[in-house]
This record gives sequence, structure tokens and C-alpha cells, in this order.
Amino acid sequence: EAAAGIPDLMQRVLTDEAIRFDVAGARNLICAGEGYAESVGEEGAIKFRETLCRPVTSFETSEFLHGSINSVDADTAVIVVATNALGSHLSDQAVVGAAERGASTVSIGSAESSPAGRHVRLPAAPSHWMPFLAILPLQLAAHDAALVLGLDPDTPRGLSKVTRIQEMSAT
Repeated sequence: EAAAGIPDLMQRVLTDEAIRFDVAGARNLICAGEGYAESVGEEGAIKFRETLCRPVTSFETSEFLHGSINSVDADTAVIVVATNALGSHLSDQAVVGAAERGASTVSIGSAESSPAGRHVRLPAAPSHWMPFLAILPLQLAAHDAALVLGLDPDTPRGLSKVTRIQEMSAT
């Protein structure tokens, strides 16, 4: 039953202007998620890398807290995604720690609130279906930032549908 409702929830998320957030001014981007949300963080990082043509890192939230959080500063936007209670708990710790180091912070999830500078609240759904909803704000953020930066989000520089790999020389 939950799967049947996901397309309607996705449409609801896509038409909600409140899910949009701005990362165009951040020189460094970090995406993080725990559990099912880890794949959302990685996919978001890929979308930002491809669309904005800049390095973007993705972490499991607990790994980010382990030490990589020390790499953030005022030029960094940290985007955390949570699909369950543990993910929200870790995300809250991550955004507090990142903000203490000067980073701008965004949290994405169905929690009612977050200590992040910007909280994107998603409709509640079973945690294994949340990635379908949680990726949408990341994709829109990449799209919007590309437009602000004068890039074409529909045809990113250097990206093609086919990857051609040169044959290795026999030596």
C-alpha cells in the first residue's frame, strides 16, 4: 500500500516550494545520510558534481561525525538526509557540529524540526520508501544552483549518456 502512494507523495514534494534550498554560494558541498539515506546522500553528491562541475563529497553521517566534520568551514554547505529516527538523531548532531565550524546546514527528512539552518520537511513514509522523496530536494537544489551559476542543468559540461573508455595499450 505504501508503494502505491509514493508517486502521489513525490508529486506533493515536487510542487511544494518550501523544499527548495540554495547552495549556489557554497564553494564546498558535503552530503551525508545514514542507512537508506546514505544512498540518497551519494546520489545527491553525484548530481551536484555533474551539474555544478565541482567536487562534492558524500559520507555516511556517522562517518562524517567521526572526524571528517573537521574539514568544514564557512565556505561549506552540509546537507544531511534522514529516513528514520536514528538518521534524524545523527543528522542533528552533524548539523550542529558543522554549524559550529561555520558551515551552512540543510537537513532533509520527515522530522518535525531540525537544528539545521534550513530544514526541508518531507511527508512521512516508511523508511525504505523515503529515498524516493528525499532525493527530490537535492535534485532541485542542483538544478537551481546551476541556473544561478549560469550553467545548463540539462546538459552539464562533459557529461554524456555513453561513457567511452580508451582501450589499454598492451605493454
